[in-house]
Amino acid sequence: MFSVKTPRAQTPGVFFRLLKQVAALSLVWCAPVGAECPATQIDEVVSLKQVYDGDTLRLADGRRIRIIGINAPEAAGKNRRAEPQAEAATRAAAAFFTDNRIQLEFDAQREDRYGRLLAHVYNGKGESLAAHLLDRGLAFHIGVPPNLRHADCLARQEQIARNRQNGVWNDPFWTTQSAASLSLRDIGFKRVRGKVISISGNKDVWIELDGPVVLKIAAADKKYFKTRSWQHWRGQQIEVAGWITNRSQSPAVKQGHKPLVLQVRTPYGIRVGDAKH
Repeated sequence: MFSVKTPRAQTPGVFFRLLKQVAALSLVWCAPVGAECPATQIDEVVSLKQVYDGDTLRLADGRRIRIIGINAPEAAGKNRRAEPQAEAATRAAAAFFTDNRIQLEFDAQREDRYGRLLAHVYNGKGESLAAHLLDRGLAFHIGVPPNLRHADCLARQEQIARNRQNGVWNDPFWTTQSAASLSLRDIGFKRVRGKVISISGNKDVWIELDGPVVLKIAAADKKYFKTRSWQHWRGQQIEVAGWITNRSQSPAVKQGHKPLVLQVRTPYGIRVGDAKH
């Protein structure tokens, strides 16, 4: 609390300017986290039927929505256990909506290859579900082109949780794995850290780490990176988050290439040394 000494000759104009300043400070202090990354427009208002997990919803009209910009821990499924923090993420997503009316903002691409609707999702107050989960450490930020409209803002929300060690950032299961420790069973979403051994490729960029994994930056995605001097990463430690696939049956592996591939689509989630690229 603070007090304001009113001058003897205080004018109404000065008084009202002071009130405006105090009001502005109050708005900044009280702004909810979900107010981060607001929609630039609302394309549909729809009815929610079910929250599958932190990043997947079903609408009353039968459509499934994959929320843009995040990857939440997987909920339990057929022959699959729930990943750590999945139940917390699902509960947080369900509690985020005060009723079954939700707002959708579409980005450049509206559907993924599985036929799911891709959208930024907001509750009735205009709060972002993605920002809400990221701030609590219940999801990872993933930038997948071309849907990058709110990527900078969502990346900042993830960094807040990382700094606070919230949720997944304080869970042993989600600790960064050494590239050298990976095996052919280590597929799916991972956080990996390793030393860059070699960099090759003219169109696609292939970044080999000190283990059975190689990072791939496709030719179509190179435009999202500020750097074009990939070779300066050689010998440095790199941390990256993404989905690892097993190509051990590929002819490329028979020619001596690494069996595990992690495709890097954008600079979000990449750290080279102590920097983020």
